[in-house]
Amino acid sequence: MILGLWEKIIVLIIVTFGGYLIAAALRKGPTKRENQFFALFSTSLLLWIVSAFFSEVFKEPGAQIFFSRLTFLGVLLSHYFIFYFSINFPKRRILPKLISFLLTTIAVVFFALDVFSGSIISGISQTQWGFDLVFGSAYYFLIGFCIMLELWTFVEFLTSLRGASKVERSQLKYIFWGVGIFFGITILVNVIIRALVGSDIYYRFGNYSGIFLVVFSAVAVIQHHLFDIKLIIAEILVAILEIILLILPFSMPTTALRVLTVIIFLLFTFFSFYLLKAIENEGKRSEEAEFTAMRERAMRREAEELANNLKNLNQAKSQFLLSTQHHLRSPLTVVQGYLSLISEGTYGKIPNIVKAKIDVSLDTTQKLINLVNEMLDVAHFQMNKGSVDKQSTDIAELVSGIIDDLEPNAQAKKIYLHFNKLAEKFPLVAVDSRGIREAIYNITDNAIKYTREGGVTVLLAVVGEKLRLSVVDTGIGMNDFDRRNLFNRTFERGARAKEVNVTGKGIGLYLAGQMIINNNGTIHVGSAGRGKGSTFIIELPVIETVLTNPATEAVPKPPARP
Repeated sequence: MILGLWEKIIVLIIVTFGGYLIAAALRKGPTKRENQFFALFSTSLLLWIVSAFFSEVFKEPGAQIFFSRLTFLGVLLSHYFIFYFSINFPKRRILPKLISFLLTTIAVVFFALDVFSGSIISGISQTQWGFDLVFGSAYYFLIGFCIMLELWTFVEFLTSLRGASKVERSQLKYIFWGVGIFFGITILVNVIIRALVGSDIYYRFGNYSGIFLVVFSAVAVIQHHLFDIKLIIAEILVAILEIILLILPFSMPTTALRVLTVIIFLLFTFFSFYLLKAIENEGKRSEEAEFTAMRERAMRREAEELANNLKNLNQAKSQFLLSTQHHLRSPLTVVQGYLSLISEGTYGKIPNIVKAKIDVSLDTTQKLINLVNEMLDVAHFQMNKGSVDKQSTDIAELVSGIIDDLEPNAQAKKIYLHFNKLAEKFPLVAVDSRGIREAIYNITDNAIKYTREGGVTVLLAVVGEKLRLSVVDTGIGMNDFDRRNLFNRTFERGARAKEVNVTGKGIGLYLAGQMIINNNGTIHVGSAGRGKGSTFIIELPVIETVLTNPATEAVPKPPARP
C-alpha cells in the first residue's frame, strides 16, 4: 500500500511538471520546430508513464494489454521526438531527406505493429506481484531502434555543445543528464534486468525514473530560461486558486460567508490579472535586456574588428607613402638636376624663351619634390618614425628668415606681413631647426594664402619658461568644428578653405602640428568665427630663462582648448 502511494505521488509529479513543460513549449513559440518537438516529446513521455501506471490500476487482462501497448507507443514516440528535438535545438541542423524518410517509415511500421497486431506485445501472464508481458517477434527490433535513436540523440547534443552559447550550454547540460538518466535506467531495468530475472517485476523503477527527466528539464526551463515558464506557472496557479475560490461559496454554511467568499474571489481575480500582466512585462523586459546585451557584445566585437582593420589600413597607407621615396622623389631629383644643368648652359647656350620655360619646369619640379617630402614626413610621423635631432636654435633669427622668404607672397596679394619682437633678447630653444622652420613656414604661409584683406602679424615673446610665437591674420577664420579638427586630419581642409585656395592639399598644418609636438612644444588655434581671422600660438620650452620685456603683456594668450 505504501509503494502504491509513492507510485501515485511520483506519477502526479511527472504529470504536473510534464504538463508545465508542454504548456511552456507551446506558449513560448508554437511555430518553432524545437518547441513543437519538445512538446510532442513531453506528451509522449506522459503517455508512456501514465499508461504504465494504469496498466497496474486495472485488473482485467484486456485493459492491461491495452495500456501496455499504449506504454510502448509512448516509448516509440518519445524516442522519435526527442531525437528530432536534438537536431533542432539550439540551432537547426539539416537531416538528409532519405534518412528522415527512413526513420519516419520505421516509426510508422512499429506504430502499426504495436496498435494493430501482437508483434510487440502478444499477451500477458499473471504473476503473484501483478503480471508479466509476453513479447512478440518485433519487440527486440523496437528496442534496438529506440536504443539507436538514444545514442544518436546524445551525439547530437554533444555536437551542439561546441557551438552553443553559455546559456544554451546550461540548457543542453540539464536536458542531456535528464534524458541520459531516464533512458539509461529504463534500458537497465526493462531490458537488461528483465533478461536476467526473467520477469517484469522491477519495470516500474525504469518507467518512473522519468521523474529525473522532467525535473532536469524543469530546471533548464525555469533557471536557464529554456521557455517562458514563469508566466505559465503563474497562470496555472492562478487558475487553480480561482477554481478553489469559485467552489468555496457553495460549501459555506451561511449567506454571509458565501458573500464574503464571492468578494474574495472577485478581488483575487482583479489583482491576479495585474499580477500576470506584471510577470509578462517582466519577461519581455528581461528578453529585451538580454537581446540588447547580446547586440552590445556583437557591436563591441565588430568595433574591435573595425579598429584593427583601420589600424592595418593606416599602416598600409603610411607604407605606401614611404614607398614614394624611391618611386617619386628619386626620378624627380634626376629631372631637376638635368633641367638645372640645361638652364645653366652646361650643354650649350639656349635661347632665352627656352630658358624661361625650363625655369618654370624647375620651379614646378621643386614644388613636386616638396610635396613628396611632405608626404614622406606624414608617413614617418604616422609610423612613429618622426624622431628629431635637436640642437640649440635662435628662433628669432629663424623667423626673420621665414618672413624674408614670404614677404614677396604677401606683397603679391597686397597685404601686410609684420614681424614684431616683444623682447630685447630671446633665449635659445632645443629643437629640430629644419622641422620647426618648416612648421612655422607652413603656418605663416597658410595665413597669407587665406587672407584677402588686411594682413598677417607674427609676434615673438618670452612667457615664463617658454618661447611663444603668435601668427595673427585677418583672413577667413574658422568655426568650432574646423578648429577642433585642424591638426588631426591629414589631406582634409575646411569647406571655406577649399573655396579660397583650391590647390591646397591639407598637409601643411597637420605636419606643423606633428613637428611642434615632436619638439616638446604645443600649438593652439583660436578664431572668433568665419571671416574674423585666426590666431595660431606656438609655445616651445627654452633652454635658459631670460628677463622679459614689459611689452610681453601684450602677447595674445593661448585660446581655450576646445
